[in-house]
Amino acid sequence: MKLDEMKEKNSGSITKIQGTAEFQRRITSVGLTIGSKVEMIQNDKHNPIMMHVRNTTLAMNRRDGANIEVEEIRNGR
Repeated sequence: MKLDEMKEKNSGSITKIQGTAEFQRRITSVGLTIGSKVEMIQNDKHNPIMMHVRNTTLAMNRRDGANIEVEEIRNGR
């Protein structure tokens, strides 16, 4: 699933980052890398996505979130 589709309070692991080389460089520079665990804090379809990753809370626009694929983590896996 895409990061912008993840439900609030769910967690996932980043599996793929798409987009231009500049986008990928910008995203990885803030700690969003393949294998990173992400916990969705806010995703209400009208505001930026808010997530917790690497002990930091990040806000991201929805268009950028559509370029990041995650695999949902269930039951602490």
